[in-house]
This record gives sequence, structure tokens and C-alpha cells, in this order.
Amino acid sequence: MAKFGIRRGMFQPLNCMYLILTLLLCVMMEALVFERGYNKMRAEAEAAINEQTNMAAEQFADIVTATRDAYVMHSMDEEMNKILSEIDSPYTLEYIVESQYLKNALYYLISGNELFADVGFVRRGGSVITYNSLSNQDKLVLRQTTETYPLGTDYVLSQVYDNKSLLNSQQRFLVVREMFQNTQRESIGFMAFFIDVDGIRQSLEESVRHMEQAGGVLLMEGDTLVCGGDRNGALPDAKALAQAARQADETAESGIVHLQEKRYGYVLREEPYTGWTVLGYYDADALVSQCLRDNALLHIAIFAAFVLIIIIELRSFRFLNRTVRALKDAMAQAEQGRFVQLDGLVEKNPELHTVVSGFNRMSASLQQLVYDNYVARLQRKEAELKMLRLQINPHFLYNTLNLIHSLAVLGENDKVARMTENMGQMFRYNMAGSSGGVHLRDEIDLLRRYCEIQQVRFPGKLRIEWDVEEELLDCSIEKYTLQPLVENIFKHNRLHDPIRIRISARPGPAGELVLEVWNSGPGIEPERLAAVQKELAEGSAREKETSIGLLNVNERIRMACGSDYGVQLFSEPGQGVLVRVTLPGRSEKEKGDDL
Repeated sequence: MAKFGIRRGMFQPLNCMYLILTLLLCVMMEALVFERGYNKMRAEAEAAINEQTNMAAEQFADIVTATRDAYVMHSMDEEMNKILSEIDSPYTLEYIVESQYLKNALYYLISGNELFADVGFVRRGGSVITYNSLSNQDKLVLRQTTETYPLGTDYVLSQVYDNKSLLNSQQRFLVVREMFQNTQRESIGFMAFFIDVDGIRQSLEESVRHMEQAGGVLLMEGDTLVCGGDRNGALPDAKALAQAARQADETAESGIVHLQEKRYGYVLREEPYTGWTVLGYYDADALVSQCLRDNALLHIAIFAAFVLIIIIELRSFRFLNRTVRALKDAMAQAEQGRFVQLDGLVEKNPELHTVVSGFNRMSASLQQLVYDNYVARLQRKEAELKMLRLQINPHFLYNTLNLIHSLAVLGENDKVARMTENMGQMFRYNMAGSSGGVHLRDEIDLLRRYCEIQQVRFPGKLRIEWDVEEELLDCSIEKYTLQPLVENIFKHNRLHDPIRIRISARPGPAGELVLEVWNSGPGIEPERLAAVQKELAEGSAREKETSIGLLNVNERIRMACGSDYGVQLFSEPGQGVLVRVTLPGRSEKEKGDDL
């Protein structure tokens, strides 16, 4: 039962709202903790990748800067200018190449930078001069680059190519600069620097190996991967990653992209010296897993707090719902006239002490008020019934005594005897017992004697029909239920013309007892009929005369049997008047069995 109570309490609308709000609060706390942790780790990852990307871009820029330094060293060296100034004729490329001073300087440059593989010179006519041995592929790429060298350009880069030899295969690209005579600024050829891509790759791999986050750096020539390094050694699809990063936001240098069901964070740099792209990336999905691991204890603490709050709320809801249900049941009983006290709930629910105590006081006050009102109404009805007895008897007695006197004068001794007997039985019935329930048989007997006296008073004017089923005669009804209804016929009709009266008793469709008194009089005016019907429905009496008749009977029945029973009035002009009385269809024996 306790589990059922808790389960039922959980699905109360207000309880559900509290639980949902608590759940939302915990979810928001979890989301906030996760978001803060994730944003912090993402910022750290972006900072690390950004640092690696900048280092790679600077390293690549240093390569181009180194070629410029070598070129400046060759063309603008003061010692070389001094030597060349002693020569009257313009110097040639061969002279420059054969200069021992320049040889020493270039060898020093190459040996000081592991990325430089070789240095070569190209005459204006296209022949290649070099200090070391160049492969045919080196010479081919060098000639192609110099043939397409744009005028007025400081330097150009060749595409990355594979330099295959008998010993190994090496990726290279060229940085080519045009050379001029120092005195006349006349082009005499080109100076080419062969850059080792494998050296750049090794440098990148060594750099990203020390990263804390899973990720790497890629060097892209357009959409073509030149080289790259990954902390785990497995490079992603460089072309797809670069395209996704460029399409994500053309103005942003960092962000998150989806690639092959994975999420990557990226930092994008365009290297200004070469126009190549440096793309740093990190595994965003790995950050999520790492964030969950790092904040696992905090998530567990939040979940435990949520469970504890739910347990406390459920216990509170259980006590609260028990009290509310008890109040609801007590109010439902109060609607039916049964007033109860909820003293036991005050000790179990101190928080609701004021509400429960107030309800108990209200219930006690209402019980006393209803009792006082019931007693007052009962006393009033008893007084009205006594008044009814007193008011019926004088007028009826006067007319009946006059009738008996006339019959005695005429010598109608049998009628006098019968009239006297009927009057005696009626007064005996009137004075016997209280106004409570009697058998329908007794009420019908009283009504027959009353109608017999009226038939003597109005000879030939009354036609009385009886339709009472024998099995209904033992049913219990209120005393003086039918007689006031028949008396109204003589009170509200002028008996100049004959009148029919039909009295019937039959069972209703639901087993109730239905009594009907119909007369063939002229009927009731619609306005008056509506007013009386309203008074019958409301149980009120605006006129004392009316209250002693129909409404008196109606209210006594409703008080004794409930609002589902009472008197109904029907009439149409020229169709007579029908009074219908509905009562519970129980005999005195059945009432005793119920008790």
C-alpha cells in the first residue's frame, strides 16, 4: 500500500511538476558543469593547436626568409661588391658561381639549415650550374619554374615533386629568385634553393608529439597535402578536412567541423610567404570523452543529490497527498451531510496543522449548524402539520355538521349514521400518532371516507375513479399525502358542473411509488402554473395558503425521502390538473430490514 501510495502521489499534476522541475534543474546543472569543462578543454586545445600552427607557419616562413638572406648575402655583400667593382666588364654568372667566397658562404648556409637540400643557378639561356649533383627531375623542375617566372617578382615557389635517386626518394620544392648585375640591374640568371619536405615533416611530427590533445598539423598546397604530423600517427582526410574548414566559416580561423562521423576542431592559417595553408586540428569527440572522465565525480555527486531530493520529495508528497485525500474525502462526506474530524492527521503533518485544525472547526460548526437547522425545520413542519389539522377541521366540520343536520331533519337516518361514522374515523386518524409514515392502505381509507362525505355534499356532481394496485397498499408514505391534494380540488373549483376525479397508485420505472390525483377541472393559467412549479422545484412557499397544501406535502416528502422525491404539477387549459407524487417504493417491512 505504501508503494502504491507513493506511485499514485508521483502522478499527481502538482507532484509531477515538482519532479520535472527538479529533474530540469539537475539536467541544467549537469549541462552547465559539462559545458564549462568542455569549453575550458576546448579553449586549451585550441590554444595548443594554435601554438603548433603558428610555429609551423613561422618555420615555413623562416625557410623563405633564409633564401632571401642567402640571396642578399650573395648580391649585396660588401666584399663581393669590392671585388666586382675592380672589373670593368660586366661580370657573368659563371664568375659569381666560381667565386670561392660565395661558395664558402653558401655551403655555410646549407650546412646551417637542415631543410636546405641544395642550391643551384640557372643561366638566362637555361643551362644549370650547381655545386652539388642534381637529379634530372631537379633540373627539369628548375627549368620549368624559371621559364614561367613572372617579371618583377621577388621569388616564386615550385610545386612539390618527388626527387628519385638510386639511394632514396625525396620530396622537394624550390624557392627561385632572379639575379641581377649589381651595377646595371640586368638579369643574369636565377638562384634556386632546393627545400627538403621530409625535413619539414619530421619537424612537424616532433612538434605535435608533445601535444596533450589528440590532433596534429597539416601543411597544404591548395587542397593537396604537402606534409603533416599527428600525435597518434594517423592523419585524417586532409583534403576533406581543409574543404570543410574553409566552408564552415570563411571569416573564422577556428571552429568545429564534422568529417566522416567525427568532429574535429581546427585552426586555419594562410602562410603569407608561400600562400600555402597551415591547418591545425584536434579530435573534438575525444575532448567530450575526456571531459566526462575528468568531471565524473562531480556528475556522480549531482546525480546522488538528485536521487536524495527525489526521495525527500516523494516522502513529502506521500504525507501531503494523504492529508489532501483525507480532506477531499471528508469534504465529500460533508456534502452528503456526514461531518468527520481529522484529528489523527495533525500529529503526522505538523506543516498542515492550521489547515486541518481549521477544517475540523469548520466541520464541527457545520454539523451543529445543520443539526440546528434540521431541528428548526422539523419543528416548523410539525407546527405546520398541526396547523393543517386545525385549519382543515373547522371549515370541513362546519359544512359536514350542517349536512348531518339537514339529513336528520329529512329523516335520512342511515346517511346520518354513515356520515357520523366517517367523521369519527377521520378525526380518529387525524389525532392518532405523529406525522410520520403510514401505510398507503390507511391513507386510501381516509381519502375514501373524505370523498364519500363530499359526494353526499355534492350529489350527482362527483365521479371518483380509483386505480390502486393491491400489492402497493403496504407501501409506507407520509401522513396526509393524498387528502390535501384532493381537498385542493374542492377549494379551487366551482362544482356547478360535474367533475371527474381519478386517484391512482402504480410502481415507477425505477421501483419508486407513483401516486397521481387528476381532476377534469378547467385547469390552471400558464403564469400561475409556472409560479407554482417553480415553488415546488425550489421547495419554497411564498403564500401561506399554498404552503399548507401542495408545498407542505412536497417539502415534507423531500425532508423525509430526499430531493429526488416530491410533488409535480401538470395542467393544460381545458385538460384538467394532474398532481403527481413520487415516493420510495418500500414497505414498512423493507424499511425495517434496511435498518
